[in-house]
Amino acid sequence: MAKFSQLALALMATVVSGDDLPPILDPTPYTVWDGTSTDGLSRRAAVNVPFTNSSGDDDFVNLWRADLIGDATQRGFSQGELFVNEITELVDVALPDFFLSMVDGLDLSKLPDWLADAIHEALDQVVVPAFYKAMEAVWEREEQYVPPRLKTEMSAIAQGLCAAKAKQNIDCDVDEWTAYIQQVNMLPELIKMTCTMFGSWGASRPDGIDTLLQLRALDFGSSPLANYSMLQVHRPAPDTVVTPVDGQWVSPGGNGDDQGDLIQAFASVGFPGLVGVVTGVSERGIGMSEKVWEVYNTTTGVQRGRYDGEADVLVMRDVLELALDRQSGEDYMRNDVNRTWSVFLGVGDYETQEMDIVGYRAKDFHAYTPETMPAVTTQPYMEDLVYVDKHPQPSTDTTLPTLLAKYYGNMTMDNTRDIVRTHETGDLHIAVYDYGNPTMWVSVGRINAAGDFGPDGHMWKACYRPYLQFDLAQLWAGN
Repeated sequence: MAKFSQLALALMATVVSGDDLPPILDPTPYTVWDGTSTDGLSRRAAVNVPFTNSSGDDDFVNLWRADLIGDATQRGFSQGELFVNEITELVDVALPDFFLSMVDGLDLSKLPDWLADAIHEALDQVVVPAFYKAMEAVWEREEQYVPPRLKTEMSAIAQGLCAAKAKQNIDCDVDEWTAYIQQVNMLPELIKMTCTMFGSWGASRPDGIDTLLQLRALDFGSSPLANYSMLQVHRPAPDTVVTPVDGQWVSPGGNGDDQGDLIQAFASVGFPGLVGVVTGVSERGIGMSEKVWEVYNTTTGVQRGRYDGEADVLVMRDVLELALDRQSGEDYMRNDVNRTWSVFLGVGDYETQEMDIVGYRAKDFHAYTPETMPAVTTQPYMEDLVYVDKHPQPSTDTTLPTLLAKYYGNMTMDNTRDIVRTHETGDLHIAVYDYGNPTMWVSVGRINAAGDFGPDGHMWKACYRPYLQFDLAQLWAGN
């Protein structure tokens, strides 16, 4: 029997939602494989799916795909080689514009024009170098904790990028680009993401379906990353698959020669050059969601952390790539004494068809369940349903629990669209994982030249846009 608090039951009757849900689109006819790596193993594709948006205008969903095969060196080199233009543009143009936009909001209206102009000119000269210097400083603090196979992959991206530039007769410094790749992978350590997640199984699902449904909605705010969305699929070469012994956790440092041979395929939604993970699902192990753990009782909402440890996104990469079940992934994070910043991590798996929300922070670690999560969020308890909304915690907003109560007992991928749209969560991207019928839906946001999510500032957020449906078995096969 489904169990609700009285608040959840009262809220259930208050939700009103429209039927004009974002469509589900098949990307296959619109996926153009337009590049193959030098070693002949990896490929890149452009996905451009047309649709008519809610305003009646012609629109499109744009996503890059990377099918990366081999060990850490091979996959890294292939990514740099195949996405040389996208990585270069992101590092040289898009991110600098983003950093400048973060200071454009300074109110200088009370200053003389000449002084305001002078300040803006000075900021333009120092802001971008300052951000890259900050990311460099974070890398220098955390480098000692980065697993060797991930360092190898980062440097290989730079090598592949410079090899591609050499073919274009463009000078390229591998060491310089290695530093850029390292720094960009530290960006999530500086800019926190407010997001939403849930895991639904058992009593919360429709009758006859008790497998896990998992949501990851990423709220980042306006940034160029929306227009650089990329689905990376990492796959082992057939003759290099590493088989764990009796389910033993594989060292995150690598396997044997530390070249990062894979034990399974995994998919990650991010952007070109990102070695860390913010969203992803693996072939045989787990799926991951993420949200910064903000609270209301501090000035900034961000809890105390440190830069003496492995970056959160690299820990997520370790767990996604190497864990074959939820328990082994959680044990790794629990025993990681070098945690950095406070996040919630949703960890669901094929083996148990359940999900925990991990409270991961420098001072402690907890794996929260439907029974224990309400103590953190003060949100209603619902059997076989664990969730956290986009707000600092404990949250007083009733939107998400209201929606979950409405659909309780009928939680499906379809009505997830209404949940994220009504909660207005997931501006950068959204991923929904169906573990019973291994499928992933992905929706990506889009920004205009002004850096806004469409003319009204919100209609191009991922939560209002179509979802691309990916058959995971096809991804693991390289299709």
